[in-house]
Amino acid sequence: MEELDVEPSTTLIPGAGFNQKHLGFEWGPGDLLVYETNYKLQGPRSAGSPFVHVVRKDEDICSPILRKLFNESHLIFVGLQKIKEDVPSKNKKSQFVSISKNYRSVIRACMEELQQNAVSTQDGSLASQYGDQVSILLAIELIWNLCEVLFIDAAPAGSLLLHLLDWVRLHKSDVDARAREVLQSDSPAQHQSYWDVALKRLTEFDVKWRHWHEECDRCLQDNTFASNRHLETICKIMVGDEDALLEQKELLSTWYHFLVTRLLFTHPTIKPPDLHYYAQSSMNMFLGPRASPEPLDIILLSAFEFDLHQVIKDCSIALNNWWFVAHLTDLLDHCKLLQSHNLQCVSHIRAYSQI
Repeated sequence: MEELDVEPSTTLIPGAGFNQKHLGFEWGPGDLLVYETNYKLQGPRSAGSPFVHVVRKDEDICSPILRKLFNESHLIFVGLQKIKEDVPSKNKKSQFVSISKNYRSVIRACMEELQQNAVSTQDGSLASQYGDQVSILLAIELIWNLCEVLFIDAAPAGSLLLHLLDWVRLHKSDVDARAREVLQSDSPAQHQSYWDVALKRLTEFDVKWRHWHEECDRCLQDNTFASNRHLETICKIMVGDEDALLEQKELLSTWYHFLVTRLLFTHPTIKPPDLHYYAQSSMNMFLGPRASPEPLDIILLSAFEFDLHQVIKDCSIALNNWWFVAHLTDLLDHCKLLQSHNLQCVSHIRAYSQI
């Protein structure tokens, strides 16, 4: 066994080792599981502790870029604690939405800095580490933004789909870039990406589909566009043909992108309570029977089902840190959204969010 150049540092585990008992351990999935045994350092045996402690190295704390994120988040959530209880609900809601957007902007700034460092570094392992951190922050911002739309801002039925369209577009940024490339070319209609862009941006240029929905249906019935498969495909999408939408899986790329596109052309006035049905069926249709949902898919699905308790629980399991869960729980609790979920850990997590 290789000898250490320096003495290992001592890690204190709150609640363990203070009763003069031996500690036992087992290697978990990426973590160390530590527990008190029945054996004391001196004297007769006694009952052990019923608790198992999960010990892991928090690499995020060591990252200067992420430390900046933590510091700026601290200021945001200290400000959250100062919002007075006697402020009218309407005023508080705007403050909560503002705090949520500020937090997301800090996360996005951190992602951009990590991406720049990943490109500029000559160290392959460091570039990979930056890439992993960007992927985690992308997932975190995606989840937070959806929670902002559904819970914090609580978009009503009339504007819910517009908010979801913005949510998808924000996390599918290549659409705007490819559209600019096509429109700035000498002959946009002849550009190789013209039809791909057209298919992806129906969801952006017009939500008043009722005016031409019947006309599109009539054109399909009359085989008006039978000689041009691209126009016929667009026409099918406009009338909400799910098979036609699924044929564009590569362009949509995710089941939740498919969900929002499907809603635009089949149910543009969707009400929040109906989201869960369309979310579940869209995920099943998009992934197919052979694919299993990823942890991120499960978290987003729980959000669409308006199950805050499950969102927080799944984030606690899937993410490699607690700060995101702490901040989300803190804000949701201030919005009075957790009363019906009986979360006993709310006060502890809120305190953690200010660290």
